[in-house]
Amino acid sequence: MQMDRRWAWMMFIALFLIAGCTGTGEDDDDVAGDDDTGDDDTGDDDDQTDDDDSAGDDDTGDDDTGDDDTEDCLGDPEAVFVINTLAIGDVDTGFNLDGTVTPDDCNGDPYCEDGPQDGANGVDNSLGMLVTAFSQFGINVNASIEDALDDASLLLLSRMLSVDDWTTDPCVSSYLYKGHDPSAQPAIEEGRAYEVDATCLGGDGTDIDDPLYAFAGNGDINAGVYLGGPSWLNLNLPVAEFPGGLPLDINDAWIQWNVSPTGLTDGLIGGHLDLFHIYALFAGAADAQYWPMATTLIGPMADIDAIPEGTELLNTACTQQNVDTLDQQLNGCGDAIYTCSAAGHCVEPADHYDSLSVGLTATAIPASISGIYTP
Repeated sequence: MQMDRRWAWMMFIALFLIAGCTGTGEDDDDVAGDDDTGDDDTGDDDDQTDDDDSAGDDDTGDDDTGDDDTEDCLGDPEAVFVINTLAIGDVDTGFNLDGTVTPDDCNGDPYCEDGPQDGANGVDNSLGMLVTAFSQFGINVNASIEDALDDASLLLLSRMLSVDDWTTDPCVSSYLYKGHDPSAQPAIEEGRAYEVDATCLGGDGTDIDDPLYAFAGNGDINAGVYLGGPSWLNLNLPVAEFPGGLPLDINDAWIQWNVSPTGLTDGLIGGHLDLFHIYALFAGAADAQYWPMATTLIGPMADIDAIPEGTELLNTACTQQNVDTLDQQLNGCGDAIYTCSAAGHCVEPADHYDSLSVGLTATAIPASISGIYTP
């Protein structure tokens, strides 16, 4: 059965990750043209499907927010929240990022027949299966995240702007920051004041209105549900078994909350990780044998086609010979279905799942921002 094959992949992948995974939490430049994060395959409001436990319908988060001037969505009134729960959801938790229900609509994808099934209502969250596989080897990713929230070593702030009505508002922006608690006893508590970590700000890190992670002018509130996106988001989750943490460099990121001035509930964060970012986690493995195994096993778990056909992956050098022979020692494309351009770069094929979907759950409580923290 297909489900059995998916579980087999997850078990193998988890074993290899335990043996040699390193992550930096930095933006991965292995895929040139990360501007593909706005690809039409994701982010369309008609393609957003949440799980049964969340409010939020397909008519929310429309890119046509009713006001073409983003500046009008960036002012007062605003509200700040601190995330007090965060977890990687199961396969039924997240968004229908590609608007299809795999494997019913595979669009000719070469991996589709043997690839992972979608969750309920076409939800895309392959990472949820991966985390479930980790637990079989004693790695409880969500327990590690919970521990980090408990001691405030993981501190994330959500700042919502231009919220004129918490029930219906066609033009709302949202910023996400890494936070810092300046008190002697750091904690995540309602009403507490936190500082914004300067490393998650642009420029010289002195302006909280210049965040790296901005859902600016592309969100709305409908029936008390905020939906914003697409954007880009980098979360480095502290997991003890992963040196440097578990970095999630999320493209085409969407955020959904049930919103009120008293808190954010039933939160969903979704998007996808490009395969070359995931492969990079294996590049630093102590034993080089894990590289070809990882690319072979993780590839079929990809479930999102985000990179347009014909895109040259500028930072992945190749020759046609090493593509044809699957010589994957860090310089090959890692898959025989790629071709090599005249300039010596891997070229993205048509109808190819090149990214792994992500779905997280979250809640947040009221807080405030007292300043900027420079590490």
